[in-house]
Amino acid sequence: MKSILTGFSITYFTELLIFTSPGISLQKIIIRMEPKYQEVLALRYFEQKPVAEICQILNKKEGTVKSLISRGLDKIRTRIKLLEKTAT
Repeated sequence: MKSILTGFSITYFTELLIFTSPGISLQKIIIRMEPKYQEVLALRYFEQKPVAEICQILNKKEGTVKSLISRGLDKIRTRIKLLEKTAT
């Protein structure tokens, strides 16, 4: 099976929602993140905004927004792996 922990597309995020192990709530993971990550992840993946629009909404540079998205996804991956280990 293709790893769900690679890539940064809308499809990737949808796969996370679908394939996250039972008992692991992606929403709970995101709610516990710092607001700066919550903002960009919500705009990008829940509202499906392009990066350029997120930059305008948050008044941040493109590099900053891309970095926040990347770091936020890394934090989600790390948390999912940790929760899967503790669930087994």
